[in-house]
Amino acid sequence: STVAMVANTKGVALDESGFAAMRVYGVSAGTATITARTDNGFTATFEVTVVETAPAADKTALQTRVDELSEISSEGYTEDSYAAFETALTNAETILADTEATQEEVDAALSALNTAYEGLAEAADKAALQTRYDELKDTSSEGYTSDSFTAFETALDNAETILADTEATQEEVDAALSALNTAYEELAIEVPEPGPDDSSTADSSTSDSSTSDSSTSDSSTADSSAGGGSTTSSDEEGGCGSTITAAGVVIAVISIGLGAILTLRKRSER
Repeated sequence: STVAMVANTKGVALDESGFAAMRVYGVSAGTATITARTDNGFTATFEVTVVETAPAADKTALQTRVDELSEISSEGYTEDSYAAFETALTNAETILADTEATQEEVDAALSALNTAYEGLAEAADKAALQTRYDELKDTSSEGYTSDSFTAFETALDNAETILADTEATQEEVDAALSALNTAYEELAIEVPEPGPDDSSTADSSTSDSSTSDSSTSDSSTADSSAGGGSTTSSDEEGGCGSTITAAGVVIAVISIGLGAILTLRKRSER
């Protein structure tokens, strides 16, 4: 029989073909109650719910950017900046796989990915600092002044800290290397102060010298006595004056006396 259908809302449109099977088209979001009535007095009602679905998000730009950046490795970048980039990349891939993602979510994921990529920070080159640190780390304080070695230790500790800092900048690395080199070059050799033993040795040397001089003087006197007439000491040769000893005078007098006696005896014999 013929069926007439009536909807209580304009949210649906009825295709009245005159048969029991009819099509219902959604026009706007909402729920519609539809009543079907036959020409012989039978009626039936049913509800139709129309859900408004947003258009699919355009993910083309996001997909392109993910493809461009997905192969970037962590080598050469600081740990923190690469971790932020990885997070943004993972989020972008999640949005691409989400069939219900909105255009706003897609755009936000693309923006975050670009920002994280631009924020990738290059890791500092620490090769020179590491080499210099390895060369100097075992330097002993022996032989250096306390102040200069303390300054050297401070520079060495700072270099070790910079080497362990994954976020250290190139400027910090270069400054640490320069400070370490300067502190090493300024290590001052410690000069020992003279002790009590050194003073005693000097006094002993002076005493030995005096004794030697005294012995030399005695030797000169003895030589003068044995020579029978030389009464000048070694100091006389240096122009410092002369000294005639008593023994020399006695010997001279005896010699003159003997000479006179011998002369008189020769004359008497004649």
